[in-house]
Amino acid sequence: MTSTSIRTSVTAGPRVGYLVGAAVDVVLLVLINVSPGWRAVTFLTEDAVDVVVWVNVGLALGVVVTTLCALFPRRRLVLLGDVLTTTATLAALTSMSAVWPFRFDDAEIPWTTITRATLTIVLIAVSIALVVQLVKLLHALVAPDVDRDGRLPIVVPDVLVDQGPSPASHNRRRREAHADNESKRREAMTAFSHSTAATGTAARATATTAVRADAGAVALAVLRITTGFVFLWAFLDKVFGLGYATKAANAWINGGSPTKGFLSRVAVGPFESTFHAMAGAWWADWLFMLGLLAIGVAVVAGVGLRPAAIAGTLMMLLMWAAEWPLAQFTSAGEPSMSTNPIIDYHIAYAVALIAVALTGAGATWGLGRWWATLPVVRDHAWLR
Repeated sequence: MTSTSIRTSVTAGPRVGYLVGAAVDVVLLVLINVSPGWRAVTFLTEDAVDVVVWVNVGLALGVVVTTLCALFPRRRLVLLGDVLTTTATLAALTSMSAVWPFRFDDAEIPWTTITRATLTIVLIAVSIALVVQLVKLLHALVAPDVDRDGRLPIVVPDVLVDQGPSPASHNRRRREAHADNESKRREAMTAFSHSTAATGTAARATATTAVRADAGAVALAVLRITTGFVFLWAFLDKVFGLGYATKAANAWINGGSPTKGFLSRVAVGPFESTFHAMAGAWWADWLFMLGLLAIGVAVVAGVGLRPAAIAGTLMMLLMWAAEWPLAQFTSAGEPSMSTNPIIDYHIAYAVALIAVALTGAGATWGLGRWWATLPVVRDHAWLR
C-alpha cells in the first residue's frame, strides 16, 4: 500500500464524520423552524424566540464549518470552527438564562429548579470548553505549519550513518583519555584532602537551607489553597444558597442574582451610579460567577496561576472600588465604616494571588508540575 493510499484511508473517516455532522445540523434546522417547529414543544413560551435565533446561528455555523472541514481538513480551520460554534452555543444558553422561556405546569416535580441547575452546569462546561478551544486555537496559530491532515511534517536527514574513527586514531584517543582520567583523579584526591574539614559545615548548611525551602513551599501551598477556597466558597454559596451570605431563596439556581444585592447597595465612591446600572445584569452575573469558579478551581489545583492572578486581581480591584474604602462617609452622609482607607481584604487577596503565582506555588500540593509539562503551557509561559 502506498503512502497516498494510507493517507486517503486515514482522512476519509473524519471527512465522512464532518459531512454527517453537517447533515444533522440541517435536519435540526428543519425540525426547529419548519416542521414540527419549536412552538410544538409545550413547555416553551414565546420568549423562546430570542433563544431560537442563537440556536439557528449556531446550527448554520455548524453546517458551514463542518462542510469546509470535510473539504479542507486543516487543523486550524477545525479549531476555528469549534470556537465559533461553541460561542454561538454559549450565546444561546446565556439568552435562555436571561429570558427563561420555560413554563412548567407539573407542581409535584421541581422542574424549574432542576432546569436551572442543569443549565448552570451546562453553561459552566461550555464556558470552560470555549476557553480550552481558544487556547488550542492560539497555540495552533503560533505553532509550526502542519500538513493538510493536521500532523507536523517529518524531516528526515540526508545522512544517517556515522562512519566512525579509524583503528589508529581510536588507539590514540584511548591513551589520551586514560592519561586525562589519571590526572583528574589525582586532582580530585588533592581537593578532597583539603576540603574534608569544611564538608561537615557545608552539609549542615545545605540541609538547613533545604528544610527552610520545604517549609516555605508548604506555607505557600497552604496560602494558595486557602485563598482559592475563598473564591470557591463564594461561588458555591451564591449558586446553591448555603444559608450564609446567600439565603436559599436568593440562590442562583432559584432565579436569584449574584450581583444585584451587592452592587445595588453601593452607596459610596465615584462609580456608584455605574455599579447600580450593572446590578442584576445577566452578563454581570455570568462574568462574576464564572470568574469565581475559574479562579477558585485554578488556584486550589495549582494550575494557570498567572491568568488566575490577573483575573482575581481585576475582580478584587473592582470590588474594592465598589466599597471605596477611601471615603469616610456615604453619599447619604452616613459613616462608611471603612476600617482601612487603602489596604483592605480585597487588596490582601489580590496580593496573595500574585504571590502564589510568582513563586510557582502550584508545584507543592497541587498539579503545577503536571500543568507545566503540557505543550501549550511550555510554549506560553503566561499560562503557568
